[in-house]
Amino acid sequence: MRPAPLRLLVVAALCLGGAACTRPSPPPADPTPTDEPAPMADNATVLDAGLADAAVQQCSRESPETEGSWTPTPRDVANLEANLPALREMESDVCCGGRTARVEDPDAFYRQYVGVVVGGRRLIYVNAFARNTFEHWPEADRPDWRREPQTVCDGGESFWGVLYDPERRTFSHLAFNGSA
Repeated sequence: MRPAPLRLLVVAALCLGGAACTRPSPPPADPTPTDEPAPMADNATVLDAGLADAAVQQCSRESPETEGSWTPTPRDVANLEANLPALREMESDVCCGGRTARVEDPDAFYRQYVGVVVGGRRLIYVNAFARNTFEHWPEADRPDWRREPQTVCDGGESFWGVLYDPERRTFSHLAFNGSA
């Protein structure tokens, strides 16, 4: 086992001879995975599970038949929001006088999330309405959209709902409001 002391002598000789003698830095540590999801978008909120029936029952679009409610986790919501671009490719089941429609820009809408049970599966219902919905309302009269389900009759493509399956990470049953 003589090579170890010899190696030290070679390194010492190199250092004394003017070669750079810095200790190699250890490789960077892998980032520690965290269970903390990304923060929710400022135009989205999770409604209390007790408000599920009110959020789902819309007066001019088809709504799912629910069997119960639950509260989505921050991770469920983060995954839902990460998958929102998939809505651009999805056609509605029903829209605006019988034709189909798409959600071109999900971020252009306020979104309320509420956990529902449909067909024995825990899903998240997304109740969405255009960001300009409150534009003409005095601030004092605006509903608290972060805590109260919003129900709007008619309005066409400015109002829609969709189911999200957090286990499968897929959307289904996209429906828009009717138009007056």
